[in-house]
Amino acid sequence: MKKVSILIVIALAMALVPVSAQKVKIPSYPTIQMDVPDSVEMGEEVTVTITVNHKNSDANNHIKYVWLYENYRTADTWTYGDCDAMHEDHFTLTYTTVITEDTTFFAYMKSTLHGSSAVMAHVTVES
Repeated sequence: MKKVSILIVIALAMALVPVSAQKVKIPSYPTIQMDVPDSVEMGEEVTVTITVNHKNSDANNHIKYVWLYENYRTADTWTYGDCDAMHEDHFTLTYTTVITEDTTFFAYMKSTLHGSSAVMAHVTVES
């Protein structure tokens, strides 16, 4: 009787194993990168390019928002509901400004599951 019980348990366990293998989403942690020139002339226009990678982004696991600060003041914000690009696994955000002094840019992003990440860059103004 004990052997029959063990066989039944094994048979039930085998019935729970899927017959066909499905592609499993491998979790990935989001990354953020920022591209700005190292130096510019005074009064020159600067484009800040922020690149975010978040593999397998979906409604439950996505980037909630990206904040950009210019000299520690909010320069721009992008949120999941307002920015269609943020629904993608890989997206790029841009911000353009004219700078007249050395400037520090700081980009901060928050993921629904993986926490937050940030990147900082400095642009020197040549006179």
